[in-house]
Amino acid sequence: MLLGVSDNAIRLEPAFPDRAAVHDLIVGAGPFVPLARTAQTEDEEKESGRAAVDYVPPWFRRDLATEGVVRVDGAELILHNPVFLGAALGVYPGSTIAEPTTVYVNVMAPTPFPFVSHRDIPVFRRANRWNCPVWLLGKMLRSGLFEKERIRLATAVAWFYDGVGGEFHYWPDGIEGESHVEGPPFGNVAVVADNERVFHGVASVGDRAKAHRESLTFDAEMVHDDGVWTILDPAPVATHPADDIRVTISWKAEVFADETERDAVRTDGDDLPVGMIVDRFLADLEAMGINAVAPDDPLHDTEWMDLLETAYPSPAPPIPSAR
Repeated sequence: MLLGVSDNAIRLEPAFPDRAAVHDLIVGAGPFVPLARTAQTEDEEKESGRAAVDYVPPWFRRDLATEGVVRVDGAELILHNPVFLGAALGVYPGSTIAEPTTVYVNVMAPTPFPFVSHRDIPVFRRANRWNCPVWLLGKMLRSGLFEKERIRLATAVAWFYDGVGGEFHYWPDGIEGESHVEGPPFGNVAVVADNERVFHGVASVGDRAKAHRESLTFDAEMVHDDGVWTILDPAPVATHPADDIRVTISWKAEVFADETERDAVRTDGDDLPVGMIVDRFLADLEAMGINAVAPDDPLHDTEWMDLLETAYPSPAPPIPSAR
């Protein structure tokens, strides 16, 4: 059943025709690597001289499908879920095509702090995660200057977790609008929205007595065996029963008005229009009364990064205090 949370989000129940099969697929899909790795690539950190994170929490990720290709056997069960495809079109009324591209799974061990509210990494025509720094993609979205080039993505989020905390908070009508919450015990439910625009986050997970406080390394892993989850770094750091671990499935699809729009995107080519991006920012900064010049290296220049951060801040709504 499709339940409209707002004009910008859809709640699905049931999310999967066979939820047990999805669970079995996930627990057999490891090893999982630190979610912190997705904050930026090693090349981005090297070029900018800045690390996106200085703390690695016990949150892990595994990509099951990318670029529309199944990377883990059986992941087509999620990638081609017809319920998600139908809801994706509902998020963007008037659209006729939804092409699934991505499935990834996050697993979270107990932590004393939330996964702060955020928006997902956007994708633009000829500017994406593979050729453009994450920080710049975020500023392109925040500025509102590149909406004509933004590729519309619908994201479905579903869960396996019946423990303490771990509520999913989201703001489909903007941070001034009403917040919505999905919490454990999570049943066969999903929420579909434009998560590149909708802020969302997770409350602290689990029993505080079991919470992890010390940073892991980027080489850590989480593995599952016979109902037990183990964190390795590289020696075992902790073990948890399945009830302690919060599992999130994220599914994404590109959504198009029609075949003409889809074909135009597909034939755009891969060259990053750096000059166009910089020129558009400079014109807007000038209109704001901010004097700026084009940086020699607009993808990694730290002064340019700071200028855009100041001009286009991204205030995020707080996750309610821990229990």
